[in-house]
Amino acid sequence: MVLLTGCSLKPGASGASADVTALLTSALQDQVAGRSDQATATYQKVLKQDPSNKIAFYNLGVMDQAAGRNANAEKNYRSALIADPNFSAALFNLAIIRTSAGATAEAIDLYRHVITVEPNNASAHLNLGFLLRATPGSEAAGDAEIKQAVSLDPTLASRVPQPTATAGASGASGASGARATGASGASGASGASGASGASGASGAR
Repeated sequence: MVLLTGCSLKPGASGASADVTALLTSALQDQVAGRSDQATATYQKVLKQDPSNKIAFYNLGVMDQAAGRNANAEKNYRSALIADPNFSAALFNLAIIRTSAGATAEAIDLYRHVITVEPNNASAHLNLGFLLRATPGSEAAGDAEIKQAVSLDPTLASRVPQPTATAGASGASGASGARATGASGASGASGASGASGASGASGAR
């Protein structure tokens, strides 16, 4: 699993203590190494010290989503978003979960929120396009989003179904090889980009 490099740590109004940063680093090492039980225990320690730590909530969500525990993942992503409503990785992964749950309207709103925060996020444009294509009356808007995604990242063209194919969102599996990092087993639209992976503590403030 490759770490996201663009996420900064914003655990609370007082900033990250050295102890919290050290705990996050240790937990992330365990998570990347596949030691999920140890990582979970350490993230819980972080949350005892910093109850609004978005990185701890988010990475717990990533592990839950990878293990197919979508209800727990959703809860953790929503907690991360309470701490930071513009946390794009949490928005993106929550959109995948809501898509798999059939909550298409909410997923569309979440992808649009990601794009507001990150206008050049090709994967968000792609997944939004697939959902709009499958929504009656929004097919043209979906085509425009997919065109924008491929313009931003030409490698995504291989994920776009042929014109004769039906681009449906329900029940489809997300493509392996996510936008930056992949959470295996994540569910999304046909040909869609999979969930974002673990977020590091680099850039803590």
